[in-house]
Amino acid sequence: MVMEIHELIQKRQLLEAFASIKLMEDETILERDSEKYSDNPQEFVRKSKDVDLLYNSITNAIQSIVEGTLEDPTLQHTMLTSMVTLIAREEVAHPNTDNASHPGSDLLGRPRKWREKWREAINESARKRVLMAPMASREEATSWLDRHLHFLQEHLRADLLKIKSSVKKCYPEEYQVCDTYVEAFHSAIASHLQELSQGPLDFHELYTLLDWVANTYHRFEQEFMAWSTAQDSPIFVPYLVAYINSFHDLVLAE
Repeated sequence: MVMEIHELIQKRQLLEAFASIKLMEDETILERDSEKYSDNPQEFVRKSKDVDLLYNSITNAIQSIVEGTLEDPTLQHTMLTSMVTLIAREEVAHPNTDNASHPGSDLLGRPRKWREKWREAINESARKRVLMAPMASREEATSWLDRHLHFLQEHLRADLLKIKSSVKKCYPEEYQVCDTYVEAFHSAIASHLQELSQGPLDFHELYTLLDWVANTYHRFEQEFMAWSTAQDSPIFVPYLVAYINSFHDLVLAE
C-alpha cells in the first residue's frame, strides 16, 4: 500500500494520496488502541513511521508545486486549487491532540502545518526568483550593476503581474496570496541588496544601488499597492537605512 501511495504522490494525485494515508493512519491508531501491538511494539513504530514518511512526501510535493508556480509558463490552476483543498482537509483531519501516552504516537494524528509550509515555499520561491536575475562581473561589463538591477526589476514585474492576474484566482481570500508574495519578495530583495552593498562597490556603483532602491524600486512598489495591504516592509526598511548610512559614510570619507 505504501508504494501505491507513493505513486499517487509522484503523479500529483495528492487528494487521493491523502485519503489513503489518513485511512492507513486511522487503522493504525485503532489497532494501537485495541492493543494489537502490545506484544510487538516495533511493528507499531514501523507503521507509524510509514505514515509519517508519506505525509512528509506530500509536504515536499506541496513545496515543489508552490516553488514551481512562477517558474512554469503555463499556470496549472487545477493543481493549485487541489492543493488548497488538500490543506483544508488536513487541517480538519488533524486537530491538536495529545498522543504522548503512546510510544511513537507523536507521529500519528498530529497537525502537519501545511499552510505554514506553503508560506515557507513562497519565501523560498521569491528568493530563487531574485537570484535568477542575470548578473555579469565587473570585468565583463562596467555597467554590470545597472544591467543586473534592470533585469531584477523586469523579473519582479513579470512575477507580480502573474500573481495578480492568475495565481491569486486559485486561492481563497483568507490566504492573502498577493500580500504573502509581496512580503516574500520584499524580504528576498532586501537580503539580495544587502549582499550587493557589502561587496567591493565603487562610488558610482554604490550611488547606482541607492538610487535604484530609493527611486526605481520604490516607484515600482507603489504600482502594486492597490492590491496589497503591505506597505513598507519592516524587514526592508532597516536595510534601506543601512544603505543610506553607508553612502553617507563613503561621501564623508571622500
